[in-house]
Amino acid sequence: MVHKKTYFILPTTVYKPDDYIQLGQVITNPREPWERLAKPLPLEGDLAPRTSPSLEWSATNTQTGESSVGIFAHVVHIMTAEVSAGKSGNERQTWEAALLETKYFEISEDKTYAERTAKVPAVHEWLKKNRRLGKSVYMITGLKIAKNPGKVTYDGSDASHLGADLKATVDPEDAVEVGAKANIESSNAATYEATPENAYVFAYRLRKLRVSWGKTLSVRGNVGGAELHNAGQRIAEPEADSEDEDDSAFEMEGVALDDEDFGPSLPPKDKKFPAVDEDDNSECTVIRANS
Repeated sequence: MVHKKTYFILPTTVYKPDDYIQLGQVITNPREPWERLAKPLPLEGDLAPRTSPSLEWSATNTQTGESSVGIFAHVVHIMTAEVSAGKSGNERQTWEAALLETKYFEISEDKTYAERTAKVPAVHEWLKKNRRLGKSVYMITGLKIAKNPGKVTYDGSDASHLGADLKATVDPEDAVEVGAKANIESSNAATYEATPENAYVFAYRLRKLRVSWGKTLSVRGNVGGAELHNAGQRIAEPEADSEDEDDSAFEMEGVALDDEDFGPSLPPKDKKFPAVDEDDNSECTVIRANS
């Protein structure tokens, strides 16, 4: 069965590929993919990341609409809306061509990867610590990357804040020089240009990681040899544990990733938008992440 894809989108150019947001890493907040529990295990053999052919993209966005309903178009639309908020309707943002690339891996090719990831010390410690709280963790299974990003240009009638807002959106860490020049036809009009320095991640897919726990019996006191056959065995249906019970009395029994992307089950307050995946023109859903 083919499941509909869901992408969380990042309206920023800060996060570079193979840095803080990588395939296979586990996170606790679906909207903050850079906050990982540990570096991901290597994706090798059948799990080696797959890369779609790069697609050239460009669009001109104004306050009246957007050029497409693709995933990257949604990202551009959010950036445009935030930078242009409250400014003249004559302002326009133009994104020159960028190469869009999709990277993903097929977890079904080796389902032990989820179990091995859950046993990474930092991940295992977090899972055991939060076992009773019912908190969830998520694995990044797909990335959308803008490679060879093109120039971003803003044309507007109010030069007082436009340059600063552009720099804050495209380059909040002061990695790119932003130039400005006055329009000779009007002292108040200006054009600001900036180009992201490197490729960046603009969207990602998640799967929820599910863990089942079993309770172990410990040998206490003097136990006769005839009773040792039960030592260390898991109880198939353990009774509800008390809050002060030692977590060491539990161990993982099973680890698996959901078959579907995480996101559609989020409540209505989490705004979800229909989109088209530029990679294969399939319908998908986009949800805004934090940035």
